Amino acid sequence: MVFTTEKWDEFRRITDPDGDAAIMDVFANVQGNPMRFLLDLDKMDEDGSIALYELPASVQNLITKNPIPDWLTEIVNVQKGIEVSDKVFDDNMVELVLSLLCKSLPECYAGWRGGTVLAYTGKLGGHSQDTFLKDDSLLVRRVVETAMFVDHVLQAEHWVGEVPVAIRTITKIRLFHAGVRRMIARKGMPDGSPWNTEVLGLPINQEDLLATLLAFSHQCMVGAKKMGASVTEEQYKLMLGHWAVVGFYLGICRELLEEFVRRPDELWADIEQRQFDAIPDHPGIPLTQDLALFMERHLFPSFIHNHVPEMIMDKLTSLKAKECVLLFAHSREKLSWLVRTLGLILAFVHRTIDRIPVIGRLLMRYIG
Repeated sequence: MVFTTEKWDEFRRITDPDGDAAIMDVFANVQGNPMRFLLDLDKMDEDGSIALYELPASVQNLITKNPIPDWLTEIVNVQKGIEVSDKVFDDNMVELVLSLLCKSLPECYAGWRGGTVLAYTGKLGGHSQDTFLKDDSLLVRRVVETAMFVDHVLQAEHWVGEVPVAIRTITKIRLFHAGVRRMIARKGMPDGSPWNTEVLGLPINQEDLLATLLAFSHQCMVGAKKMGASVTEEQYKLMLGHWAVVGFYLGICRELLEEFVRRPDELWADIEQRQFDAIPDHPGIPLTQDLALFMERHLFPSFIHNHVPEMIMDKLTSLKAKECVLLFAHSREKLSWLVRTLGLILAFVHRTIDRIPVIGRLLMRYIG
């Protein structure tokens, strides 16, 4: 089914009814600051923190009484998808992680409507562009959480047991989404202005959820293969089906998930056309800047490798994404002219080697 503009706009007015109902129960029962509760959701089931049995029944049901529906098992091989995803992730971890950081996330940021919500969540813990250079702890936490999310949903060991870690992890993200929607509905934007539903749709709506799912699955695999990852067509399809299961637990509707399995390329092209606009003050620019700087500081701290995040982003991200966010995202670390010059020389050498088949992939794996 081809979605018209009107149909896509309709998806922007739909969120996740079950997730929203569950978070309403949480907010009605939680003591203290609800926002603090949201920020601590990632600690659920750890010693001394939120335990599953302490949550309202509606939340427990999302985790323990939410079986994969028949309509989904008819179009994806659930168990085979888990097994193949685990193998592909283990065999191509470097390429997939680099693609996640240097393609999936920047392309999420390039969608200006969805990027508005991402910029909002960055400010929930007091983060601002003025303070980032001094303290990037919140972004570090967010990137680590993203990496843990991907690890938990792709590793087969996390899909076993009475209450699988994978489902628990996905549900925490689902609750966080619902909590953000609730906070925006109550308080508006951080600057006090109301959320512009007419222009942006509802926060974290079905289109935005699908875009994120596509970026983490289809687009991530496209980027990893571009870096030389070994993923067969059969593995790709099974892995895409596995991500459809993840999408179900995130609260994405049946209509979108069925099309996600059948034609991910076309759906992504629609989203690019609808959301990838190089608007003034694009919310994705500071997000991409911060991501690049995070990688420079924590993954590639040596000046020999400072250029690597920008180089890989340039290699992997689509032209439209570059026009939206990457052309303006650059390192803000202050380096001497000599170090910058050496960095430019090394960047040129690395880009040249990267173009050589086989050797380019070995270089990426070594750097990763």
